[in-house]
Parts: sequence; C-alpha cells; structure tokens
Amino acid sequence: MKTFKQYLTEANITNKEVADMANANDAALIKIIEMKPDNWSNFRLLYWLTRPHAEFEDTPADALRSDHDAVIAAFERAIQPVKHG
Repeated sequence: MKTFKQYLTEANITNKEVADMANANDAALIKIIEMKPDNWSNFRLLYWLTRPHAEFEDTPADALRSDHDAVIAAFERAIQPVKHG
C-alpha cells in the first residue's frame, strides 16, 4: 500500500513542507486506526472521520490537514466508555 507521500512523489510534488505534512497526516491517521477499539467497526471509524464534528469547522478527516493533534484528542474522547451514575 502506497503512502500519501509516495503519491506526491510520483506526481513530482517535491515541496518539503507538503511531504512533511503528508507524513504527519499519515502518522496521525495510522495512530487513530491503531487506537480504534475492538467494538468499533471500520465503518464506524469512517463515519466518525467523515461526519461534521462540534470541535472542528468541518469533519475530523478535513481537520487532519491542519490540526492532527486535536483530531487524535477528539478521537480519544470519542472512544472513552460512557460511565453513568
């Protein structure tokens, strides 16, 4: 499986900042996938990433471009078990 950076390289996009951003986004998305609890399906994760979120102006997937740490933190809160009482 190719990384986003490999696609940029194949498209002759060599700007170091773009490549660094691609690595950061890849790393953040990989971390989110690794954090996904067993009781979450891949579809549920995709749904969470693509639905508008109260903490971002858009979806978490779009927010990964500018603030991947905030997206990771929001996902950590989303996967916390609900505690009643």
